[in-house]
Amino acid sequence: MADLIWLLQSPPLLNTTPKRFSAGVQSFSHVYAERITQWLNQLDAASLHAFVAQALPSKAPMRLGRYAERLMEYFLQESGLYELVAANVPLRRASSDGIQKMHTTIGEFDYLIKDANGTALHWELAVKFYLCHPTQFNAEPHDFKGPAGKDTLGLKLGKVFDKQLKHLPPPPYDKTHWHPEAYARGWMFYPRGNGLVKCDVLHQEHLQGWWMTHQAFKTAPFEYTHFVHLPRLHWLAPYALNELTVMSQLEIANYLDDYWFAADPKQANAGQMVACVEFNGNCWRERSRGFVLPEPL
Repeated sequence: MADLIWLLQSPPLLNTTPKRFSAGVQSFSHVYAERITQWLNQLDAASLHAFVAQALPSKAPMRLGRYAERLMEYFLQESGLYELVAANVPLRRASSDGIQKMHTTIGEFDYLIKDANGTALHWELAVKFYLCHPTQFNAEPHDFKGPAGKDTLGLKLGKVFDKQLKHLPPPPYDKTHWHPEAYARGWMFYPRGNGLVKCDVLHQEHLQGWWMTHQAFKTAPFEYTHFVHLPRLHWLAPYALNELTVMSQLEIANYLDDYWFAADPKQANAGQMVACVEFNGNCWRERSRGFVLPEPL
């Protein structure tokens, strides 16, 4: 429930200024925001959980991106604020090996929807988490790297705006003009203690956290003294539960050492997200979040 609320009510990740991108950046109007709040207040959490569970794979854990897609699909299907025309529409390219024609899937349309005015919209959902490695006060999109140091915000923006949002949908949806929009949410993480860094493609209210190396984390002063390690499916909404192991700063530093040592090669050099938490009321609540890196990227 908290993750769906976060997906619908957290600030946009990208600057919504017109003409900054080759397609629109989605931001709810005041009227829509109020209607969303009303719908969320009446939402049956059991229905949401059952809908998301339908997409759970039999063996591998659900990917964070797929989880966010299911949350959004539920909203579009159940809220009554939009008409969900289609979701996850495959885009295929025909080719031939000289004997038979084949169709290669080259992507998909996340959502084809219509709003209350009948406007046809093509939404591409992007929920991203990047660490800023600035070389100057004004950072560029390529200065924001993924936790493993490979993907960048610049590459993601190119993929979304120069490819995904420029595709034309296949039949029977090709008779409609769909207005493309990027529905982008997420968190950006900045070097702890290095002051403010600006990037003009990011919304001025985008969600922010910190990052530091493992060595620096061991002795860094924090206002709160308890921490949890956040697995990927806990990356969306701020943590407010009792289901993860709460550790001291020294304990979580040692835990991360063991985690990286035992991790598969893909995760051995990937930054890990942790949250500073405080017990408040009846559960541990997040007060700040950041990435701890095994070594500089």
